[in-house]
Amino acid sequence: MVSTFTSAIVVALSVIALAVLLSALRKSIKSSAWNSAALLGALSVVLFSSVYLVLTYSSSWDLVTEQNQDLRLKPQWGNYLIMLVGGTLAAACAVICFRAVRRNKFSNTYNPAAVLALALLVVSVTATFLNGDNPIRPATALMLAVLAACTVAPRGLGVHVGIGTICVIAAVTSGFAIAVHKDFSVMPCPWDKCGVLGFQFRGIFQHPNTFAIFLTLAMPFVYIGFASWEGPLLSTYLLGLVLLSGSRSAAVAAVLTFVLLIVVRPSVRRPVWAPKRTTLLYLVLGLAFVVGVATPLVVNDPDFLTGRGHIWMLARGEVLHPATFFQGIGMLAWKHVVDAGMVHISASYSVHNQWLQVLYSAGLIGFILFVGVLALLIWQAGRTYCLVIGCVLLPVFLLGVSERPWPIDSADWVIWVVPGALLSYPVARRSSDDRTMENPDVSKEPVATSAAQDEEQAGATSRCQQSGGHTAER
Repeated sequence: MVSTFTSAIVVALSVIALAVLLSALRKSIKSSAWNSAALLGALSVVLFSSVYLVLTYSSSWDLVTEQNQDLRLKPQWGNYLIMLVGGTLAAACAVICFRAVRRNKFSNTYNPAAVLALALLVVSVTATFLNGDNPIRPATALMLAVLAACTVAPRGLGVHVGIGTICVIAAVTSGFAIAVHKDFSVMPCPWDKCGVLGFQFRGIFQHPNTFAIFLTLAMPFVYIGFASWEGPLLSTYLLGLVLLSGSRSAAVAAVLTFVLLIVVRPSVRRPVWAPKRTTLLYLVLGLAFVVGVATPLVVNDPDFLTGRGHIWMLARGEVLHPATFFQGIGMLAWKHVVDAGMVHISASYSVHNQWLQVLYSAGLIGFILFVGVLALLIWQAGRTYCLVIGCVLLPVFLLGVSERPWPIDSADWVIWVVPGALLSYPVARRSSDDRTMENPDVSKEPVATSAAQDEEQAGATSRCQQSGGHTAER
């Protein structure tokens, strides 16, 4: 199925990617890009990917056959390991919140989009209670902790560096797995899809789609976080692995994301106002939004997109019920549908559409809050960082047509997308007069601030006041 030559090429490219990552890390450490936001982003990725790495390299995945399909499931100790890493992530979130309280920096770091995301979580939890289920679970508590930390965590380059670093490590270890754990990482092609080299590839992940979605979502963070020549090169490596996976929806989203990253060139370090590039990017985002929202509401063919039509029709019937339309059915309702055998177990993680999932879990109220989170992120970015947030959201919107890339109420393998988007650009003070040119007037553009800068300014003001007092005494 996989020749020795093919495995050698993938391993060689993975070695090169690792060397490039080390070069990028050296630069990021030298420039002091690693801060608490970088740690938050990195731990959010480590939460599941580290466990997948251990399970794959120790050959510890459990093989289970359900509904005539072989599944790779975590053993019980794997769940305990996730809880251990989750405890570390929760502790980091607590430290970030505590430091914000101690320094009394809420006015400088307060993140209203994260507050709306917290409100969305509350709506979903409430809907779960009203549906007769218990939402008090470790995954929900961890999501709450991450969102709480995002309300006060520093924003900007750090979160890109943290997320990008661990995502590339997961990708490189997946590349090595094609040689050292070929029996797990390589899968034969089913009748309906295949990777570009004639096999499916899942790396250290339990499913090719999971692997491909993970890498597609990581691409903007890798590109923006490392910039220079390392960012585009590592993004190219991620794209190649996605094309090997055999996931069709992720392959399309990854190609479009990569092309637009190269064309619009987002940057946190040197942000620019580029009207033409911004128009192109937001046209694609707008089209993906319309298609993503409308498609599951109008499709009536159960076989549409390899059975997604059936899933959408079931979810749509419950969403449009008057009793649950406004508040939703909660985070556990879809599990009951799967347990009842109404859909295949492979569709158990979501309703396979981002917008329908929000309506399903949190109703119209939650949908308005979710759209509000996205709109607020774009509005606050202004002209300075609109390319950055647009590119971060791009794979979310593209994948959102047929997948659920943004978790709203529970921590899972892509929880890092949430802090990544909420913290993706620095706090900006808006100017009333912006220039509409390719290179903006920096003096009139929003000024990025950070806690360290605020402290330095406060110290300078204090020294000036003391100096003035001594002068008056003399």
